Amino acid sequence: MNFRGRRAPIRAALVSAILAVTPLAVTTTPAAAAVALRCSAAVPLFAVDDDVRYIEHQDPETGKALESDSPVIGNGGWAQFSRVIAGPNGVIWAFRPSGELLRYVWAGDHWTDDSGEVVDNDWAGWDRPEYRNRIAVDERGDIYSVGAGSTLMWRRYNETTHSWTKKELAGGWGGYDLIVAAGDGVVYGRTPDGNLDRARYNVSAQRFLQEPTRVGNGGWGDYKNITSAGGDILYVATWGGDLRWYRYQEDAGAWTANSPSTIGFGGWDSFTDLVATSNACKLQKNFNPTAPITVRPHARTTLLQSSGGALEYSYVDGAGKLIVGSQPDLASDITLHEVAGAAVNGTPSAAQRSDGTVHVLTQGRDSVARTTAVKPDGTPLGTSDLGGGFASPSTVGNTDPNNLVVHAVNAADGKLYCRTAGPDGYSPIWYRQLTGTAQFAADAPVYVTDGTTKRLLLRGRDGGYQSAQYVGCGIPTQILPLGGPANLGPAAAVLNADHTMQAYAIGADGVVYTQKQKTDSTWPQAWTALPALTGVRAVGQPSAVLTASGIEVVVRDEQNHVQSTGQAADGSYRAWVPVDPEHFVATATDPSLIVLKTGVLAFTYRDTDENVYVYSSAPAAAAKAAAPQYSFKKLGKAVKG
Repeated sequence: MNFRGRRAPIRAALVSAILAVTPLAVTTTPAAAAVALRCSAAVPLFAVDDDVRYIEHQDPETGKALESDSPVIGNGGWAQFSRVIAGPNGVIWAFRPSGELLRYVWAGDHWTDDSGEVVDNDWAGWDRPEYRNRIAVDERGDIYSVGAGSTLMWRRYNETTHSWTKKELAGGWGGYDLIVAAGDGVVYGRTPDGNLDRARYNVSAQRFLQEPTRVGNGGWGDYKNITSAGGDILYVATWGGDLRWYRYQEDAGAWTANSPSTIGFGGWDSFTDLVATSNACKLQKNFNPTAPITVRPHARTTLLQSSGGALEYSYVDGAGKLIVGSQPDLASDITLHEVAGAAVNGTPSAAQRSDGTVHVLTQGRDSVARTTAVKPDGTPLGTSDLGGGFASPSTVGNTDPNNLVVHAVNAADGKLYCRTAGPDGYSPIWYRQLTGTAQFAADAPVYVTDGTTKRLLLRGRDGGYQSAQYVGCGIPTQILPLGGPANLGPAAAVLNADHTMQAYAIGADGVVYTQKQKTDSTWPQAWTALPALTGVRAVGQPSAVLTASGIEVVVRDEQNHVQSTGQAADGSYRAWVPVDPEHFVATATDPSLIVLKTGVLAFTYRDTDENVYVYSSAPAAAAKAAAPQYSFKKLGKAVKG
């Protein structure tokens, strides 16, 4: 291909955009404080037919009329490509009908020596009319595309290793006949009837910060080419040959008052592709979502019985390190391993897949969700970043023996998000779990399942609790309020034998309250007080399990002892009994209670020096009125492993 330069004229606007144009149905807004936009002195535009012409747009922030020559920087041979798209920093991607993808770099006055390198062979079929306009490149250089499967795909090219990373982001994008990227993860989609939608995906958070939202009502089908310089600046070539400029303001949710502005007249429809350097304009804002994190020292330990019968421990120590370990049986000692990595926070959540691997979810102090795989013997295998930027810790649970689901609450809008994990790993992104206007607090979602029924319990920002049945990640389901006081603390929940949920939480008066779901999934709207603790108040979060004889509950009291109660044969609750009052070492954490496959109850806690204690009972009787008798074992501290 000949890269000799020559100059050719192009008709630019010699008058301002005050001249009459045919406006499209876009929403505009009066001038208001907006996120600052910074552009290079001129936006490079590349006009492609069999040649490549180079045009500069001065003052791109305001839509000033175009005044530029159009030197030919690629002389002949470009008609061989079915599609040409510009990326950041002078990168040009050229797609051949055969499926080859070539990479060129314009360095301002010449093409780099490696221009024309074939970097991929995965694009056969993208020359078809229904697909060629569904490829876009954002300001980072990430490529977005929508093929025959209607799935929005994301790709990133590593210039050092010459390798690609790709993932499926979302389905349902087949309804667009054109997409264009216009910033960091911003993707616009045009419908065949001329409407325009806008979405923002965040690579770091691994989720959409904005789902496709209508920003243009009709008229966008009048455009042959739509490209962007980044920062939500769009350049569009009409079928009538004019060039127009748009600017969308995300914070205002509207187009600027001078959108559209005609900046070039005549001839722009003659080009097969018109593309702009994708990072010439940038919004001066970090769009990576983060949530304010309250460090929770002495958060409770998570206790899980594996399929092999071992007890799996996980907790976060005072230094923010995740500690994991496995105890083969209650009589055995245990080695607790410190997991290397970024500081984490709060109570971990854990679940086991059928391959024996325990997945431990933690919340980073940077609000990033992380998952650590742990071998059945308690040895950590490695930690992966799941993104998120959520306010709440993540909760993981089984949907079946092979698959897991993770839930977390977003800080910005209080919405619940989910993500699944199966034999092939985690789903590529987080999805919105529940619809409606409900906003949830930053508590870890409570997820309970008995293998058949799967339910969620969440606290709203108003303090009230709400439940939902889990039917699949991203599948809408009804949200049901529990009613009652708005001053209850973090809740625990179990499923009864009839698959209804029972919730427990501590009130401001230090009393534990409960509410049982009706068989139609609604709630009585009233919480019932359990017997008050004798002489002390309950604090923190209860822990409850279903046994063969009813529900057992343990709590920490204000003197840092653990007390237990449970249901008698008639369903009433026994008086609270302190566990091992003569020898009990004061707890610094809320206790975690489980029932083992043998019917034995076990709970664990840690003291202020991070020593781990576990108490266990004899197997529960079929029906009992007396408190279980617990014996304890001190497990010691973590060692680096």
